[in-house]
Amino acid sequence: MSEVLLVIKEMVFNNSFLLNAIVFIIIFNIFLMLSTYIYNKIYIKIYRDDFFDLFFGKENALIFREVGGDLVVVAYWFLMRYSFEVFSARKTRFPSCEDVLNKPFHMTPNAYKENVDLFKIKRNSWLVVNLIIYNIFSCYFVFALFIFLKFFNFLC
Repeated sequence: MSEVLLVIKEMVFNNSFLLNAIVFIIIFNIFLMLSTYIYNKIYIKIYRDDFFDLFFGKENALIFREVGGDLVVVAYWFLMRYSFEVFSARKTRFPSCEDVLNKPFHMTPNAYKENVDLFKIKRNSWLVVNLIIYNIFSCYFVFALFIFLKFFNFLC
């Protein structure tokens, strides 16, 4: 670990401001990803039944538990879809239970509009926190890409 810190220290003191900004953004994003993973792992462990009901329903949740799948991975898939649905301009969000033509994402077969609405009532704080973190991560990624392109003079 000390070797990594030594390399980072040399990079900061010997290179330009833009490279230092890129290194800072990368370190911040790694910290943000780890803290988000730990937060979600603890939160999902506490409210496991609500997440199983939303993602799989009562019957399929028993199958998922027997297999031993990681619920955090499924939650990330759901958050990616949910954040896309929230920030996109599409009129239809998650499909309704009555809609026979549209099915939910295969990773979360029970994520119908009605179930998502019930989940939002119970766990809206979790959704809001993860959307904020997702936006911060996306903004830092775009900013790091811009700095990287600016550093190598791809942009004017």
